[in-house]
Parts: sequence; structure tokens; C-alpha cells
Amino acid sequence: MKTNLSNFALILVSFSSIVLALAWALDTKLIGVWDRLEPLVFLVGLVVTLIISIVPQVFLKKNESKILMIYSYKNRDQALEIYKSLKKGQINILIDDDFISIGDMMEPKIESAINTASSFLFIIPDNINNSEWVNFELQLALKSKKGIIPILLNKNSVIPDSLKNIKYLDLSNLEQNKKIQYLLSVLKNKDKNLQMV
Repeated sequence: MKTNLSNFALILVSFSSIVLALAWALDTKLIGVWDRLEPLVFLVGLVVTLIISIVPQVFLKKNESKILMIYSYKNRDQALEIYKSLKKGQINILIDDDFISIGDMMEPKIESAINTASSFLFIIPDNINNSEWVNFELQLALKSKKGIIPILLNKNSVIPDSLKNIKYLDLSNLEQNKKIQYLLSVLKNKDKNLQMV
């Protein structure tokens, strides 16, 4: 979409430049006409400049797909390995370290990240009841009505009742490097804005 907007803007700029150059070159023959065209050409140039500089940035910010990973600190090593691999695979993924710094109040930062995320990867912990923050994040994510991909990494993990109606991705039988490759292929084949089924 960025390319289409840029191409459109370039066409407009080129057209405006050609009109301006022709009008200037033919100024002697178009006496009086140029006086009427000059403000129009200036206005078109101004509009095109605004389109090039503002519209694509606003459009891309609104439509930028950001996947937030929700995980328990007991699964932190696995989560970080998945996070790093997905980043290398050009997936726009966030974890708590991306938006929470030491000394920050965690709750408002988590709420803000969930509000701005387009979808979620939820690494199912062994027992969600043992993790207050994971449960808090999951409930906010569910309330947001955005897409969630629950991921089962360990066979002994229990799928929370709140996710039993959402198809989960079972990676528990795969080796770690194959888990990441499979997850990467699933995410690259999904729509940018995941829809809950």
C-alpha cells in the first residue's frame, strides 16, 4: 500500500511539473491563461506535497500490524527465543521489554500495548492461575476483541477456559527450532489483522 501511495504521489508531482514547465515555456503564447493556471498549479503542488509527506505516514501508523506476545516468566527463555526468531523473520512482534522500562508502572504500559496491538500471541503457561500478570494481560486481550493465537509449547500446559473456544497452535511435539519455523510460516500466511474464529 505504501508503494501504491508513493507511486500515485509521484505521478501527481510529475504531472504538476509537466504542466508548470509547459505553461512556463508557452508563457508568451498563453498570456492571460498562465495567470489563471499559476495559482492552480501552485495549489496542486501544495496538495501533492501534503499527500507525499503526511498521508502515507498516517495511513501506515493506523494499519501497521503489531503482534504482542503474552507469556509467563516461567516460559521467558522460550518466549525470547521465539521473539528473536520472529523479529529476524520480519514479523513485527513486541514483548514487555519493548515497552516497559525499569521503574515504569506496569499496568498502564500493558494496557497501552494491548490497545495498540493488532493481535496477540499467547504462550500458554503451565498454570495460568499461578501468574497474575499473564491472566491480567489475557483478559485485556480478550476484551479487546482482537485476534489471539494461543500457542501450546509444553504438553503439561493447561489451556485456560477463556481460550477453549479459540483454535490453538500445538507446537508441543516439535523440536524448538522446528517450533519457530512452523510458527513463522503460520504468521506469514495469516492476514495481518488476525480474526478470531
